[in-house]
Amino acid sequence: MKSIKYITSTGNELRLVPMSAYKIAAIQQSIKFPECPTYEVETVTGEKVSFKHTKDTMKDGVLVKGTVETEEEKIAFAAYETEYAKSASTVNERMTKAILRDCVIVNIPDDDTWKKKQERDGIVIPEDEDELKIHYITTELLGNVVDLLAIRNQVTSMSTIDAEFLQQAEELFCSQMGIQDRKRTKPGGNGAGEQSVEAERSQVPVESSEGVGTQETTNVP
Repeated sequence: MKSIKYITSTGNELRLVPMSAYKIAAIQQSIKFPECPTYEVETVTGEKVSFKHTKDTMKDGVLVKGTVETEEEKIAFAAYETEYAKSASTVNERMTKAILRDCVIVNIPDDDTWKKKQERDGIVIPEDEDELKIHYITTELLGNVVDLLAIRNQVTSMSTIDAEFLQQAEELFCSQMGIQDRKRTKPGGNGAGEQSVEAERSQVPVESSEGVGTQETTNVP
């Protein structure tokens, strides 16, 4: 199986392997997203056509007026946005856990020293094997959210996902993690450092983006 090496911003080396493209699609489709509220327009022939509501947005510094106007429409659209955010958050969490669990090759130390140190800090150590692996990777090996984003991008790019699907997945992840104004990470690239994942971190401070995924392809048995 093809794999690549990724070095985190804290200097830890990880080995990444692809995930089934079908599994990625299945996770994306595992949650039913709410339908966007609509409004009707009557054509010159008297036919009524439905369109999805849009809200006010800024494009190139210019206000683009949306279609949500009445108080009833505002309430319905606000409820839709709330439910959509919940669905997106659930999909994002499932995708991230699946990638960390199945696509990051690491050996958890037999020595329990790291567990004892965390327990002294009041951190609860998961008993479930899969949850323990995810916990170890995120708390002991990764440095920041840029590492997490880079790992997701590396795995999805290795998994023969088409460009549009990859962009949608990245935009969903970025929106949930509070990352804005980032440059697209090129599929098959070298991770956060070399691929210019430049982002404003509104929630998670990042001191350095030195995490780099070295494009070193090997075969994992």
